[in-house]
Amino acid sequence: MSRTDDERDLAMLGYRQRLDRSLGAWSSFAVSYGWVAILCGLTAMFFFGFAAAGPAFFWVYPVVGVIQLFTALCLAEIAGQVPAAGSMYQWSRHLTRSRFIPWIAGWFLMAGMLVTVSLVGPQIQQLLTTVSSDFLLVGGAADIGTATTHDGAINAILLGGIAIVVMTIVNVVGVRWTARVTNAIVSIELAAVVLTCVALAVHITRKPSVVFQTHGTGAAHS
Repeated sequence: MSRTDDERDLAMLGYRQRLDRSLGAWSSFAVSYGWVAILCGLTAMFFFGFAAAGPAFFWVYPVVGVIQLFTALCLAEIAGQVPAAGSMYQWSRHLTRSRFIPWIAGWFLMAGMLVTVSLVGPQIQQLLTTVSSDFLLVGGAADIGTATTHDGAINAILLGGIAIVVMTIVNVVGVRWTARVTNAIVSIELAAVVLTCVALAVHITRKPSVVFQTHGTGAAHS
């Protein structure tokens, strides 16, 4: 689709093209990927699934992955038909005559964003404090790598707050700086994930059948 086609489609929706399209394909991917932070979520919550269901919890990934794939295809179709900023709010606004549906969709979107932002602190606390105790602004040795203790939770809030301030400043400075920072972070993360997967692959100690084991946390578990 050409720029002229986009401008025409936006004009039909009552908008004038003003967005500065200075981001390339990789930058667009990095910004979207960095916001969702799929791998961060997987690694941060892995211990919970492993402890609750054993290695068999692996099957949650392909099941949820298929559901998310269909969801992504639906959203892609909507984005192609309604290429306007505002995500769920704008899409529901143009797909229905109801005033309540887009209003509640917008509030749900905001709630989802707030929940996502609140996860930044605990994840940073679990990671950075194990890398160096210098990131432990509050607490002692018992609070390293955890946000479940009193001081660990406070430190997580402080680190999360600092991270949000830094990210806000980067976004305010400009789109290009946001793209540069995001490109660097996502590239480092993906490289680290690939190296980790290779390292794990060459040090396999268990057979693939391990994904059928529940370690006693099956249906009869209390």
